[in-house]
Amino acid sequence: MNISLERILLALSILIFISLLYKIHLKNNRLLNSLTETKKAHRAILANIMHELRTPMSVIMGNLDLLKIWCNENDHSTQEKSVISMSRNGQYLLNILNSLSSRYTQFNKPKETKKEAINLEDLFKSAIKLACSYNPVSEKYVHINFVDTPATVISEDPTAITQILVNLINNALKFSSDSFDRNIIITVSITENNTKPHLEFKVQDFGIGISQNELKNIFTPFFQCNYTMSRPYRGLGLGLTISKNLVK
Repeated sequence: MNISLERILLALSILIFISLLYKIHLKNNRLLNSLTETKKAHRAILANIMHELRTPMSVIMGNLDLLKIWCNENDHSTQEKSVISMSRNGQYLLNILNSLSSRYTQFNKPKETKKEAINLEDLFKSAIKLACSYNPVSEKYVHINFVDTPATVISEDPTAITQILVNLINNALKFSSDSFDRNIIITVSITENNTKPHLEFKVQDFGIGISQNELKNIFTPFFQCNYTMSRPYRGLGLGLTISKNLVK
């Protein structure tokens, strides 16, 4: 049987091509495994950090409780208000640490949202107090408007919702501090989505605003609108990024 030189060359070319594809496949697998191990190591480090932070925070919270009792028993009402504010913020931070710790310890498990029954009115009022801790006077300018909310108790992750709310309210307060002639309005509504309640809330302020050109970047980590303008304002430009990830 005669085999032409062209066919031999074609067969060799196909074999070489298949061999190259196989080598690329092996290399990609090694890279993928390496990335997976790196991701696991990254999660393990973060889980350890969360754990190490939780321990001193628990001690701080315990001492704040004792201080609160002492203020109450010795009629130090002014100091007690400050201690209550510190305790509220400390518990908020501890809740975030607990939430992050549980997420980062589940390496190969699907992410599960910890849901529990929450009273929306209480949760929103608590979030406002947290956001206004650095300036308690500003609390009177923040108002909640419940629209079409037949149920004030829903099953959701209270820590995640509080984080989102605090970030949004902080932004509203931060950029409205010089124009409190109009109130900051939080509009809350619940709609049915496939027989499940769908929570929606909007935070409306009347501050300095943002240009149309910069709107597309507001969820970019560390983004600040007009750096020269934003320097007088506190923050790293992570609040909206974190909030978006929590919503997802």
